[in-house]
Amino acid sequence: MLAVVSMALVSCGGGKDVKKDVKDEGLKPADPVITYGSIDYNSKTDVRDCINVKNVVIRENGMYEVSITAQVELLKEPSEPIKEIRSGVELLDKNGARICGISNLAFFFEGLEKVGDVSSESCTLDTDMLASKVIEEAKFYRIINVYGLKKSK
Repeated sequence: MLAVVSMALVSCGGGKDVKKDVKDEGLKPADPVITYGSIDYNSKTDVRDCINVKNVVIRENGMYEVSITAQVELLKEPSEPIKEIRSGVELLDKNGARICGISNLAFFFEGLEKVGDVSSESCTLDTDMLASKVIEEAKFYRIINVYGLKKSK
């Protein structure tokens, strides 16, 4: 009996460095799915209505850490050429309350130069609750404080 339990534990893996896909489906876009940051200096540009969030996936990355991967598509070209789109992200529960997130500099979406271009980016978030609980309670995602970083001349 002990041998069977030991084999089951070994085959399941474990440890902090093992990424476990806990929730690849079911996470839905919040309303609104994107919020935009204020543009307050010359190197930023507004990218309002230029991107569409295609997908967001969360994974357990450690006891109090989740990994979030987002994929966006360029729907229309910004008024100025951009180097990248920067944003934050937040996860929300079934009532729309924020579970965890980061307000800016979570994602750096690069390579979005022409309509139809797609970019994926991942970030890691430390959480105040067990990562498994975050995964269980997260129902919606929002990409927040989105802005474009202009290409340098």
